[in-house]
Amino acid sequence: MIVKSKDRHVRLEVAGALRPLAMSGSTEPLEGEGPPVISAFVSKRRETIAQLVMPTTGLVVIVEGTKEINTGVDQRIYNAGDAFVLQANACVDVINVTDPNTGFYRALFIRFSRELIIEAARRWPQFVGQKIRTNEPVISPELCSAILHGAEALS
Repeated sequence: MIVKSKDRHVRLEVAGALRPLAMSGSTEPLEGEGPPVISAFVSKRRETIAQLVMPTTGLVVIVEGTKEINTGVDQRIYNAGDAFVLQANACVDVINVTDPNTGFYRALFIRFSRELIIEAARRWPQFVGQKIRTNEPVISPELCSAILHGAEALS
């Protein structure tokens, strides 16, 4: 198992703060658009999804339960408070497991639009083409605050 943060307690607090955004599923696209900027995935049972392909790159934050991602021989397990970047068009096998205490699996997907990625490349060209060291950002109170602020602005 990969450790994403030095303080698991902080990661769980952040996941709890994001729970209001993941109380019910919200994955339906807006008319003529791709997935919403922030999507919530909620399940009351274990889910297995073979060959999932996301149309856009985004940040996945596990709020409750566990997510297992399999790409060929690579297997990664993410728990509440963990996050990772899922690249556009990556084909993965996913297993979502409910939390044994609450009986729910909850996760958020924060979509990175093509326009956002292009603008980031324009503003920070020094990072374009560099090998990504990790696709697992550390969930922090600051990132939580940014996600909540973004969700509030979208409402």
